[in-house]
Amino acid sequence: MTDEMSTVLAGLTPTVVPVDGADPELIAIGERYWAMAGFHPELGTPVWCEKTADIDTLGWGGPLYVIAAGGVRAVVDHTCPECQQQLSLTSRTALADLAKGERPVCVACTESLMSALQTLNDPKRRAKREAARARAAEQQALDTAAAAWRHTQREVMEDRYRLTFSETVPRASVREMIAALALLRYAPSTTPISAIGSWLDPLHPAQRETAQLLGTLVRADLIRIHPTTSVTLWSGNRPHSRPPSPRRTVIPTPYM
Repeated sequence: MTDEMSTVLAGLTPTVVPVDGADPELIAIGERYWAMAGFHPELGTPVWCEKTADIDTLGWGGPLYVIAAGGVRAVVDHTCPECQQQLSLTSRTALADLAKGERPVCVACTESLMSALQTLNDPKRRAKREAARARAAEQQALDTAAAAWRHTQREVMEDRYRLTFSETVPRASVREMIAALALLRYAPSTTPISAIGSWLDPLHPAQRETAQLLGTLVRADLIRIHPTTSVTLWSGNRPHSRPPSPRRTVIPTPYM
C-alpha cells in the first residue's frame, strides 16, 4: 500500500456518534459494530474488531446494521451524493464500497433503512421488549434462588447423612440381619446401593413391606441414607424425622 493510499484510507475511519435519545443498549451495539482495527495493509479493506456474529443484539430483532443505526451514526469526512450533507454510513459494506472509490448515500437518504428504524423504535415493540426483559430478569432471579436453595439442601443432606460409620457392628434382630444380607445379595451394586425402585427384581413383593423393612434397617443402623439422595424424595415436610421414599432412595450398606 502506498503512502498516498494509506492517507486516503486513514481519512475513512468513521467517527461514531450516539443518536440523541437512543436506547443505551442500541448505542453499545452500534459502538461494537463500528469498532475498527484499521485497514488491511495489502487489500485496503476495513478490518473490524468483532465479527457481526459475535455481537449479541439482545433480542432487538432485524439486521445488525439496522440495530446499529438505531443507536449511533458512523460519519466520515465525505458528503452524501444525494443530500450533500456529511456522509453517515449505512453499514460496514458501505464503508468497504467507499474504500473502493464508490459513493454510497447516507442513512437519511436510504429509504429502506429509515423505514426499518421506524419499526425498530416503535413504542409498542419497545413495550413488548421491556416486558420480555422483565420476565427474563424475574426468571433469572428465580433460577438463582432455586440454585441457592438446592445448594443449601445438598449441604444439609451431606451434613445430616455424612458417610461416617461406627466400627462396632450394631445390635440387630435376626430378621433385620437377614434383611440386610438379602439387600446386599440382590442389590445391583453396593457402592452405594442404587435406588430400590430401579431394581429389575423387587426386594420385597409388596411395596409397603419394602418401605417398612428399609425403615427398620435404617433405624437399626444397618443401612444409612446416602447423602446424594435427592431431597425431593422425602415423605412429608420434615426430612429429619422420616426417611425418603425407600424405593427411590440411594443407600450404602456398611455391615454384612
